[in-house]
Amino acid sequence: MTNKLTNQEQKDIELFFDRNKDYIKYSDVPNELITKYTGLLPEPILEVWRRTGFGIYEHGFVQFVNPDEWEFVFDYIDVINDPVIIIGITALGDLITWEGLGMGGQGNHINVIFINDCDDDVVGGKDPAFWLGYDFDINMEDEAHEDFEYNVKEFRSKNYQKIKRVLPPLKYGECYGYTPIPALGGKKTYKTLKIVDAKTYVDMIGQAVGKIIDLS
Repeated sequence: MTNKLTNQEQKDIELFFDRNKDYIKYSDVPNELITKYTGLLPEPILEVWRRTGFGIYEHGFVQFVNPDEWEFVFDYIDVINDPVIIIGITALGDLITWEGLGMGGQGNHINVIFINDCDDDVVGGKDPAFWLGYDFDINMEDEAHEDFEYNVKEFRSKNYQKIKRVLPPLKYGECYGYTPIPALGGKKTYKTLKIVDAKTYVDMIGQAVGKIIDLS
């Protein structure tokens, strides 16, 4: 474990690693990529990169990804904070970002860009270790847990909770995508979800709507 984390951050992030012992590893993160993003991403995110790498987490709902491979999305997403870095995707293709400080001192938070709705929402504050350890427990296996419905609502994962019982688990790089996409008249129901390539799906939505996030 890196000594760049505080004692409290180390305690918090261990909850994430304990919860994700069943994660599916895709690859290690190259040292040069860690070096590139040191100082741009919070240390707790880099610690996940160092210890467990890119892969599928939170019982299949989240994939941690290489930000460099997702730069294309900024053709379709306007940003005001600096930097905005894609760190993960959800099983529905939504984009999880780390956003640095922006205009007026806003930023320094975890954001989710809901590509099927063309909007976004802040889901984590300035303490990424706490977020990973506690708030990121977003795909609870215990559906009777008091936070289950809240998490489903916050991450808009209702249709995922249904389709995961119907379709096979996702492989790395895949997501469940609406077919046809909502921008072309598709309905946002679990019955129209199919397993698709995540990058292709996001690119299709961007081409169809022009801007997934439009700040003009």
